[in-house]
Amino acid sequence: MSEYWKLEKGIFAFYTENQKVMQSIKRSYSNRIRIMAEYFIDGKLRGKQYRFGNAELRRIRGYIASEREKTKDLRY
Repeated sequence: MSEYWKLEKGIFAFYTENQKVMQSIKRSYSNRIRIMAEYFIDGKLRGKQYRFGNAELRRIRGYIASEREKTKDLRY
């Protein structure tokens, strides 16, 4: 599950539970996309919430679109 929403003008938040997306952000965008919160269940990382600006919005939309396509393929 991944979602994004607007916090204020030019600033957005993004939440994901997808481990591959978390790794990609850490590897490629750690200087532009900041971690706001980490969510744990039973001591295991469940998801992360990030904060980012307009410049990264296109990349985040791409993450969400690719994730939805994969889950769509699994349903049929």
